Amino acid sequence: MLKNLSIHWSTLVVVCFALLLGAVGFFAEVFQAPPLPQELAQLIKNPLPVEKLQRLKRMSFTNKMGSFKFENTHPEGFLDGPWQMTEPTTIKARKDFFIKVVKALSDIQVRHSHRSDTINRQSFSLDKPLFSLTLELSEGTPIELAFGLINPIDNSTYFLIKGQEWIYQCTTLPISLESVTQEELLDSKALALNPDQVNLIELQQAPFDSSGLRLMRVEGSWQDPEGKKFDDRKVAAFLRDLQTLKSTMVLDKLTESQSTELTRVMTNPAWRLRLGQGQLPETFYVSAPLDRLGDLKLERNRSFLFYREGTQNPLVLGSEQLGIITKKERDFR
Repeated sequence: MLKNLSIHWSTLVVVCFALLLGAVGFFAEVFQAPPLPQELAQLIKNPLPVEKLQRLKRMSFTNKMGSFKFENTHPEGFLDGPWQMTEPTTIKARKDFFIKVVKALSDIQVRHSHRSDTINRQSFSLDKPLFSLTLELSEGTPIELAFGLINPIDNSTYFLIKGQEWIYQCTTLPISLESVTQEELLDSKALALNPDQVNLIELQQAPFDSSGLRLMRVEGSWQDPEGKKFDDRKVAAFLRDLQTLKSTMVLDKLTESQSTELTRVMTNPAWRLRLGQGQLPETFYVSAPLDRLGDLKLERNRSFLFYREGTQNPLVLGSEQLGIITKKERDFR
């Protein structure tokens, strides 16, 4: 009798275990959409237009450190730029960053793909992505990507492309966009210029109620609005010098009193510089020399602020560079 009872108990355990496996399989089938057939997933390889990624007009991304926007000043969108950060501040960006991002995206190899439904987006942390990335191509519509869960066991991550119905699993990107900081993105140079593409220069001293100095490139030569010629070599030297402007710090993370003083300074600039590079002119402002901002002592005595119109975080430059910007008409004749 004991022997029969032992057999019954072991049978019951086996049956229960089988039922448990069946239930797990059922819930997995119901609550997670199945991956694509393996042969179809292998056909995808990389869902991004790799060739078109080699020419970009703009790039922006958001991660836990903030949101950043960049503009490529190269007229044909080549990745070596130069690149300019436009938000949260205006400063030249490191070109190697963009080359690394595009290479990482171009090297993506899809392992598996899943339906982009609500459950899968939540499961793979794509409802609240670690970082999102927008690429504006020289040709075609912008590409918006979101990257979610990182699986440390198999070194993989999940991403989706806006407008597509799949979530893709691939090897983790070799560049950690989820944690990259502003300091890692920036060059110390204040401006990203392609001198050959500049066709308009305007310089004006406050209070900006006069016409100021205006230089226009017409058929390869520089002239004023009345058609009088400037010395092309002197204008070229001015543009080269602008590329050497170097920032010592970016003003951000200020206290309330420092922010109040910054607003006062920025609303009363001493100079205005406009540069046209094939599109609408970009406007930059220059403050009068200063040593401190409220209770914040600047790194160097006699500095000035340099900032693009609309930015909230100006650059601090040493006053010895002020002469590069504050030119008169006679300097170009």
